[in-house]
Amino acid sequence: MEPVLLKNTPLPAKRSVKVVLPAGETRAYIAVSEGEPVPKPEVDEDDEDEESGDEDDEEPPRYRPSRLLAEMVLELDEATDATRVEVSFFAGTDGKLTVTATEPVSGTTITAEIPASN
Repeated sequence: MEPVLLKNTPLPAKRSVKVVLPAGETRAYIAVSEGEPVPKPEVDEDDEDEESGDEDDEEPPRYRPSRLLAEMVLELDEATDATRVEVSFFAGTDGKLTVTATEPVSGTTITAEIPASN
């Protein structure tokens, strides 16, 4: 799971991600979930001595889905090696999340609106 809008992102906010589809696919399945951080594994004291000590190598936090908010299926003509889908997320000041998936070549689009959670 790749985080798109983090918990304390100032609103309104818009983010987009591009997804490459495997050749031959005729559908793009998009699941939108809230996520929760995955705890970092404990580091053995013996392993610490072997690390380079370079803090730039630190991995970004990882997340796992915790609550499914929406599912969408974008129907397409058969995908080629170059087929990409752009998924845009807009969170308004009212807390409503609008998710739009678009295949730019054909213009095929699908949208889901997710009401603000309390």
